[in-house]
Amino acid sequence: MPKNDIKEFIDFFHDAVQKIRKEKAVFIRGKDGMLVKTALKIFSREQLESLALWFLYKKSKMSPTVGAMLSKAVLEELKETIKKPDYWKILDEIQGKYYSEGTGAVKKMRSFGEIEISKYLNQESRGKNYQSQNSVNT
Repeated sequence: MPKNDIKEFIDFFHDAVQKIRKEKAVFIRGKDGMLVKTALKIFSREQLESLALWFLYKKSKMSPTVGAMLSKAVLEELKETIKKPDYWKILDEIQGKYYSEGTGAVKKMRSFGEIEISKYLNQESRGKNYQSQNSVNT
């Protein structure tokens, strides 16, 4: 994972929030970078960009934050949504509506699936268990 992938994704997310939601993205310094870094161990930057497009378009009532996008509830829903035949159609629609030249993310996303989402969710739950054990021990 190139170091600039984190910055490039954060920049993409910022621009996508403005295009899709017509509002400012909310960033939490340090936390969002770490969340993206962790996610990039499993997902490619293009996969995260596609996830951001889907999240910002379909979850308009949720806060436009990286943390909300990578929350367990959102990823569990995405895991189920990805199985439906209209998932790719929705991504193509979002890309066509907001990105006339295309982001390239949707084309590269075709390999994205449940496996990566499950890996990320498992990694997150292991990290939380480790953190809660350490906070009890201190």
